[in-house]
Amino acid sequence: MGFKLFILSLAVLAVAVSASSICKCGTDLEEEKILQDSTSKSVEKYSLKMNKDGKDYVEKIEIDTEKETETFHVPKTSDNEEAGDIVYDFKQNLTMIRMPVTNSCFLMQSTGAVPKPADLKRLLENKDGVMMAKSPTEVKVKVVGTIEDRSHLSDEMADLCAKLPIYLVTAGELDTTNAVQTTNKGPPKREWNI
Repeated sequence: MGFKLFILSLAVLAVAVSASSICKCGTDLEEEKILQDSTSKSVEKYSLKMNKDGKDYVEKIEIDTEKETETFHVPKTSDNEEAGDIVYDFKQNLTMIRMPVTNSCFLMQSTGAVPKPADLKRLLENKDGVMMAKSPTEVKVKVVGTIEDRSHLSDEMADLCAKLPIYLVTAGELDTTNAVQTTNKGPPKREWNI
């Protein structure tokens, strides 16, 4: 299923920032790095060249060190993997994944082992330029409800999924049949007793 494959590729990519070799192309990266908003110097954008199966792809990353958020724009890299966007909110310990192929978003209460914004920024600005690939890890999620009240979401998450349904997910077997049956009208709880 596309969702499972997308989650698998994102988990590896986002956690290690290296689903495949990533090239920080020297001074070209510095030219591509721009401020998102001239009044907000805490937001920086990066374009990373990735090579997967002999093909080059560009992934976009936005880091906001003040709000403690990271946004990954992941391109479609093969017929078996879908494009998508991920927002990590470290202040609330939430991860939002938008999948255009399903016209939906998925919210998880965890940022996992993803480097925090200041650490990721240092990694991306590392002068060595190449990070080694890490072994893939399988991640399965289970849909446990839907989010109706979006007031607790960060601006980045709310904007990312403004007109899309948001499904609450937790680690477990992939199960999308519960998505329309269970509704959670409030913010995600710190612990889920399912």
